[in-house]
Amino acid sequence: MPLDERNIAQKIREEHEHMKEEMARIKGMIGAEIPAGGYAKWRMDLLWTLRDFCTDMQKHFDLEEEGGFMHDVLRVAPHRSSAVEKLEDEHEQIQEGLEAVLRDLKAVEEQDEEKIARVCSDIQAIFDLIATHEEEESDLMMSTYMQDEGGGD
Repeated sequence: MPLDERNIAQKIREEHEHMKEEMARIKGMIGAEIPAGGYAKWRMDLLWTLRDFCTDMQKHFDLEEEGGFMHDVLRVAPHRSSAVEKLEDEHEQIQEGLEAVLRDLKAVEEQDEEKIARVCSDIQAIFDLIATHEEEESDLMMSTYMQDEGGGD
């Protein structure tokens, strides 16, 4: 039985909050100094946390794309299909970026500050893309329902 619209909207809000918490956790991990002799543990902790985050993001995107707000936007405002397609393309770009970061981090088997800094920078770039993406989703929702549905004052 598919989720109803209210349940989907609530689940997406919960996923957004969880995503923000996970990104803050990862930012803390990449911003912390790696303890002497602790690189292997730091790397494995970060790998597992990033892997979980990647999986959570895919589930989040599935929820948005499969019966979530994107289908609703297209139903209400089919002329916004290019904006929806752009967001779906960004989902793919974010997932590919996360997978690339995981591969890159796995390749840094020994502590190498330059390579670690590059991986951390790539993680931050993905987080910046996610933040921009979430703003675009929010703007699309607001403009669709406020203008197309006349939901304003």
